[in-house]
Amino acid sequence: MLSEDPSLIEVREGDGDTALHLAASGGLGNIVELLLAASPTLGLLGNIYGKTALMCAAACGQDRVAEMLIAACPDSLDLVDRNHCTALLHASSRGQKTVSTILAANPKSLKATDTWGVLHHAIRNFERVEKLLELDPSLVCNLNRKNATVVRGGTRSQQVDQEVV
Repeated sequence: MLSEDPSLIEVREGDGDTALHLAASGGLGNIVELLLAASPTLGLLGNIYGKTALMCAAACGQDRVAEMLIAACPDSLDLVDRNHCTALLHASSRGQKTVSTILAANPKSLKATDTWGVLHHAIRNFERVEKLLELDPSLVCNLNRKNATVVRGGTRSQQVDQEVV
């Protein structure tokens, strides 16, 4: 079908999702592979919310698909959606430990931040905070949109002891 009409690869649903978004969310690695082979830049397209296929895979905990998308489209690691969230932030805010670790292993993911920052999203899970700090200790100095560090924000809301960070 794609060989007859290559434009079909970019057909979108009402919310702007492409077939790649849907396949990534569902963990359909064979479909993701076929779509990326047909159009390697498809991984850079966002839906109406700005979410890429990598963000969808990360939020749904699809670690194998996330690895495929990173390999095919590394520039998608630091893209942000309409809410200024990266794939790492989608994964960590939804408690997707494996995908968060995969994404955090790439320095490009750690440098991109939204208004709260990577650690602010991970603060409720000591193990994720610890892993992120191992990868980049300077993250502890990042400020959120209220100019508070993760230590101040976490201890103030009683989500974490200061010793954690």
